[in-house]
Amino acid sequence: MSMMSRVVRCCLLGSLLALSACARNDRALLERIDALEARLARQEDVEAIRRVAYSYGYFMDNALLDQVNALFADTMEYCEIAGYGMYKGREGCLTIWTSVVGPGLQNADQHLRFGVLIKHYLLKDVITIAPDGLSAEGRFDYVG
Repeated sequence: MSMMSRVVRCCLLGSLLALSACARNDRALLERIDALEARLARQEDVEAIRRVAYSYGYFMDNALLDQVNALFADTMEYCEIAGYGMYKGREGCLTIWTSVVGPGLQNADQHLRFGVLIKHYLLKDVITIAPDGLSAEGRFDYVG
């Protein structure tokens, strides 16, 4: 075998080894990108839940009861307000605002009555996203 033939073989072998290494690295890189995208999606889900909870607090504090009620999902399990109890399902949650807490908060224009001050601050959120990303649970403390 000539020297040129050996050099060509070595170059081909080196190229094949380099391609193989790149393929392994590309797979690892793609797996890392997939993992990062999954983490980002979960964090975006957590932030979306916080946004709903903070909207709820704002709407509640301003007696915007229609907006509060619009936030309730059809499949929600319960609402719980300390001192008022636990209400099951969407209908139960609507009951809190239409019959228990809501009456007396609004004026004729369906805004917060003059002289009423309501301020709640949401703290210590515990948000759990299901592994499949299709459902979640959130619990928040209100101070106010």
